[in-house]
Parts: sequence; C-alpha cells; structure tokens
Amino acid sequence: MTPNKLFIIIFTLILLFSSKGISQTFEIQGKINNAENKSVEGVTVFLHELNRWTSSDANGNFKFDNIKKGSYHLHVHLIGFKSKTLTVKVDNDNIDLKIVMSSSSLELNAVLIEESITKSGQAQQTQPINVVDEEYMLKNANSSFVKILESIPGVSSINTGMGISKPVIRGLGFNRVVVAQNGIKQEGQQWGGDHGLEIDQFNVERVEVVKGPASLMYGSDGIGGVVNIRPPAFPANNTVVGSALMTYRSVNDFLGTSVMAGINKNNNFFRIRVSAQDYADYKVPASEFTYNNYVLDLYNNRLKNTAGKERNLSVMTGINRKWGYSTITYSYFNQDAGFFAGSHGTPRAYQLFDDGDVRNIDLPYQSVIHQKVVSNSNIIIGHSWLEIDAGYQSNMRREFSVPHAHGFEPISDSNLEHQFLLQTYSANLRLHSDQSNRSTRVIGVSGNTQKNDIAGFSFLIPDFVSRNAGAFVYQQYKLRDSVFVNAGIRYDYGHVSTNRFMMSIYGPGNEIIGQSQRSPAVDKDFNNVSGSAGISFFPSQSWNIKINVGSSFRLPTAPEMTANGIHHGSFRHEMGDSTLSSERGYQFDLTVRHDKKNFTASFTPFFNYFDQFIFLDPTNQFSLLPDANLVYQFNQADALHSGAEFFADLHLTDQFHLSASGQYVFALNLETGYAMPFTPPASGRVEAEYEIRTKLKYLPKFSLGTNVEWAATQNRVARNEPATPGFYLLNFNSLLDLRFGKQKVKLALAIQNILNTKYFVHLNRYRLLNLPEAGRNFMVTLILPIERKI
Repeated sequence: MTPNKLFIIIFTLILLFSSKGISQTFEIQGKINNAENKSVEGVTVFLHELNRWTSSDANGNFKFDNIKKGSYHLHVHLIGFKSKTLTVKVDNDNIDLKIVMSSSSLELNAVLIEESITKSGQAQQTQPINVVDEEYMLKNANSSFVKILESIPGVSSINTGMGISKPVIRGLGFNRVVVAQNGIKQEGQQWGGDHGLEIDQFNVERVEVVKGPASLMYGSDGIGGVVNIRPPAFPANNTVVGSALMTYRSVNDFLGTSVMAGINKNNNFFRIRVSAQDYADYKVPASEFTYNNYVLDLYNNRLKNTAGKERNLSVMTGINRKWGYSTITYSYFNQDAGFFAGSHGTPRAYQLFDDGDVRNIDLPYQSVIHQKVVSNSNIIIGHSWLEIDAGYQSNMRREFSVPHAHGFEPISDSNLEHQFLLQTYSANLRLHSDQSNRSTRVIGVSGNTQKNDIAGFSFLIPDFVSRNAGAFVYQQYKLRDSVFVNAGIRYDYGHVSTNRFMMSIYGPGNEIIGQSQRSPAVDKDFNNVSGSAGISFFPSQSWNIKINVGSSFRLPTAPEMTANGIHHGSFRHEMGDSTLSSERGYQFDLTVRHDKKNFTASFTPFFNYFDQFIFLDPTNQFSLLPDANLVYQFNQADALHSGAEFFADLHLTDQFHLSASGQYVFALNLETGYAMPFTPPASGRVEAEYEIRTKLKYLPKFSLGTNVEWAATQNRVARNEPATPGFYLLNFNSLLDLRFGKQKVKLALAIQNILNTKYFVHLNRYRLLNLPEAGRNFMVTLILPIERKI
C-alpha cells in the first residue's frame, strides 16, 4: 500500500466520523483553589482527547468550549503542587468543576505521569514509568538526547563518540527497546551499535520512559522497554508561539541552533522547527592510548575525525474540532559523523597524525538521511475514542571508507563501503472505551512492512523484506479507590525473507574462479502470544505497591539471521545464524513507593527468565577478513536477567533538596555460566540542588545544582569481553529564569566532568580501543520563548 492510499483511507475515516458528530456542544469549566481555599493562578489544564490546553486566570478559573458529548481526561499540574488527573463525562449539560490542589515541594509531583497508550496515570500503572519534560532535559543537558535520559535510574546508552547513542533499559538495548515518536515506532538500522537515533534532540519536549516488558502494547521490540516521544501540545487557539535556542559545548566546540514557530487560528494550526548543529573532534583527558600493547598518540588531546554536523526540519499541520483532532507531520534528519581514525581496522600511527583541522569530516565517516511522514488522528465516538497513527519512513544510511580488497579481489573505485536503504510503512489503530466508572478497555491492531536494500563494496547484511502484524486487548479495573488491576493479551505474526547472497571468488588477474555463499536464503514465519497482568494498591495514603507479571517475546531480525561481514562501525566481524527462533521472556516487576509532602522514595526490583535469548557472542576466533578483529556470532541461550533501581528525593526546605538514585543489572548465560555481553555496571547518582526565588525584576528565579555520578568496576563480563574499571564524575548545573519586560528567557549553565577525570564507559564501542571518554565540558544554552494572542 502506498503512502497516498494509506492517508486517503485515514482521512476518509476522519470525515466519516466527523460528519456524524452532533451539532450540540458544551463547556468544561472550573475553578482551582489551594488547600487554604485561595485561587491558584497559572495552573496548566490539559484536555487529553483534544490535545488542547489552557491556564487558570488570576481568579483560578479555566474553560474549554465547543465540547461534544463524550468521556475526557483532564490533567492539572503546576510546580509546587501535586498533579491531578480527572475523568470528566459530558452528557447533556455543561460541566463545572471545583479542583483543590495539594501543595508539594517535590518536582516529580508536578510532572504529569501518564502512559500514552493506556491513558492511565501513576496510580493505575503497574509498571515503572518516568516522564521528563523540557525543563528536566534543560537541567540535564548532554551530548545527545539519549544521554540526557541516563539521569533516569535504569537507563543507560550505547555510544559511538559524542554524537551517536541509543538507549539501553535495564541492560537491554538494540531491538529490545522501542523508540516511538508521534505514535510511530522509529525504524532505522537499530540493530547496529554505531547506528544512533535519527531524531532532532531540540524537537523533543516530553518523553515517557517505560521500564520493563512492553510487548503487550508495542509488539516484539518492546521486550525491554519503551522510549516514547510525545508530540508537542497544540498552541492555544488564536495564538502565535515561537522559540529560539542557542547552545555551546566546549569539549567538542559544539554550536547548535534551533528555531520554532507555530500558529493556531480558529483551531487550524501549523508548526515548523529548523535545527542545525556543528561540532569538532572531541577532547579527552589523555595524550595517548594503548591498543594490543602498542602505545599510540592522541594529538592535542583530541580524537581525530570525530567531528560531525546535523541539519533537521520538522513541519506539522492539523485541525482541532469538537470530534477530535488530526495532524500530519513531516520530519527530515540529516547527519554526517566521522568515525575515530583508528576505528576501521587496526589503529595505525600515521592515521592519527594531526591534520590541522578539527572540524573536517574525513574517511571513515557515516551519512544518515531519515525522512518521516506521520498522520495522527484522535476521533471521539460517544464515550469512546479512536486513535489512528500511520506513517512512512525512509532511512538511508551510508558508511564511507578507503576501499580495500580481500585476496585477489579488485579494489573498488568508490569510497561507499556500506549503504542501507530501509523503507517502512506503519499503522496503529486503538479504540479506547469506558465500560463504567470503574472499568476501561483498549483494543488495538498494528502492522508494518519493511524493505531494506543494500549497496557498497563490502558485504554485511543482504536485502530483506519483513512484515509484522499484531492485535491486543487491554482491560483496566478499579476494585476500589485504592486498588487497581489490569490485564491484557496480544497475538503477533511476523515474516522475514531474504535471498541467498553469493560472492565471487577471484584468482590471479582478477579472474572470477568461483562463487561462495556469504548469506543463506531465509523465508520464515513467526507466531507469538504474549500477555501480562498487574495490580497497583495503596496500603495507606503514602505507600503504593505495584506488581506486574507477564510473558513477552521478540522475533529474530534479518541481520541477526543473515549477517556475515566486517562491521567496522562496531569494530568486529558479525556472523548471523539462520536457525534462530523467537525468544521468550517470563518477567516479574515489583515497585514499592513512598510519598510524603517533602520526601519520596521508590525501590523497583525485577526478575526475568529468557528462553532462547538472542545475543551477539564474542567468540575466540579472529576473522579471516583483514582488519576485522574478533568474530561475534549471533547465538541463543537460556538466560537470567534481574536487578533493581532505587530513587529517593528529600526536600530539607522548599528550596533545597537532595536526591540519590542507582541501578544494578545481573545477566547470566545459563548454558555457559558467563555473564551476558554488553551488560552495564552498577551505577548511581547523588544530587543536591538549591532553588532561589528573588524579588529582582530581571531574575525572579534561578537554581544551582551539583551531582556526583559513579559506576562500579564491571568484572562480570562475557567470555572474550574486556572488563572496565569504575569511575566517579563531578558535575555542576544552573538554570536561570530571566525576564526583560514581557520577554522571558531561560539560561542553562553546566559543567560536566569538572575534574577532567580519565574514565571508560563499558558500553561505548570505543572501549575496545581503550579510548577514554570526553573530558571537561562547559555548556551554555539560551532559550527565548514567544507567545502572543492574535
């Protein structure tokens, strides 16, 4: 099905439902007071089903008009108060609400916690979920969007230099973590360690991180967790909005800019964002490194050829009506990023000589262009609503390097080593319905089809086609105000097919003397049933206990079954296995949470047993191909995977707070007795922050914070995987709210690795070369928001 046909079907459905909408409409209005019965101004009230928001006025009043009959969720939040979620049913009259906000010093209680598919809040959820907003990301600014999320316990990342990273949740990454944006799963070459997320980090305003199995809602790749990037809220009606962002980072001379403009006129809206970033070779606290007992120089304390640039565009347009809303978003991501000069093949001294230019991108490097068109619609049908998400993605990833040949093979006249063109069509439909005041249900279907085409003078994976389809039912029930239960079941079908790939064998004189099979033909179908059940209950007002059990699955991917070649980007020869079967997980999660006005703490242990866990196993064999290092074989084994996260936050005063968090993952191959490869070490973070409110006209509020990050030595490693020493890092951050007349300005200042510590990260692919992480980094970010009524 072509994108045009897909969107015609979607908008036909929209018109069908909207034409049946009744003419009569109503209002939802209310008044917001605090516990002392005084009006609260500036409270954000968000109407979920229509993606509309407003703020309470000086008298605490708010109003939404042009509301048709139906069931709606209102989310109410403001810094200094506990967030609230209300279910409002509009039948034959206007709704007038009285809302009382309870004060709280805790930042977490001011952030709305809601899982986007089930539309359930923190109380109803039975799995751990973290929500971060723009201010959180500004305070925890880092070299990439994924690195920002590392401040959440249980989240780490696989990195290549400073510009490329992908999320790891509870030690599971690659195709075990779903990254979704605007309701559509991001589809790139996520199987590769050096393939980052093709997402503009400046275009992310709100993120949900679901830790633990999410296959029920998201399908195969959700076995480890989900990073769900929510679409921005529409501008208020008859409003113009905009922002300008500028940022600088010293460790790689990073310069970034992003400009956004949006307008909503009579609930017809348009939004555009343009972003650009350029960065140089990054600095490390070392002048040399050791590889295979050879000591090699790092000139000017920089990793040569780690510079890069990005150019990004996002355009969204849509309508908001009484029957719901519909949007179309187009995004364009373009990145060029150099690979460290010694990362392709064996590092050699001459490759590391200073070339006098820290911003040039030389061979080897990668170029990625990711284009995406997404349609999102939410249609209200009585007391139910239908969500329709559809998208098309084109991911073009190319690696360039100096041509090389094996044996008598002729040398290519092109620098294009690998090219992967992945095209994906996706669609999700979900029907939400409230059976009663206590029971809600979600019924959903989803599917996608992919085609991957390859080119280049080296072989790694063949062309492939894959298709997936699934359906699920999820039911949530409130036994009483303090007890919530939920359960769901899902069925999935998957298909993968590739053609056999043959390579020519050359003799003297570049004559072809035969053929050898590099990758076998694969034509496989997979069927899986998964399910989960959970309970969330409150023994008292300040305690919450959540228990979730389930069975999840993951389909083997085409690269895992068919790879056979040098993956220089990950510094290894990767070998697939066409006999791989689906892996099955049996998972248990427990969350114990304690909340009081000035203190919150949570402890979240988890235990998983995996049947036929698929992993990339570092063997004891060296590749026959030149400069390819070890052979990493895709393998399967039964495995145990367990651990825990904890978090605590104490406000000694309304302005001063201390927090601590940590994580531990234990992953064991039950067949060999070794640890599973790529398991992050135990780690933690201790933070202190002081917020100061002043009477100054130009500086009404600012905060000062410092934190210490630590990671334990990782000695529990897979066979032939290097151990990594532990480390401590000292960091600083500050956020200033400035005001010049009516113009608000946010200024963020930060220093990472204040002591310029030399350290190694276990999951960084440059770890295999004994290359340290980036050194001291000064960061400055300035944001100018604009909002005007028209």
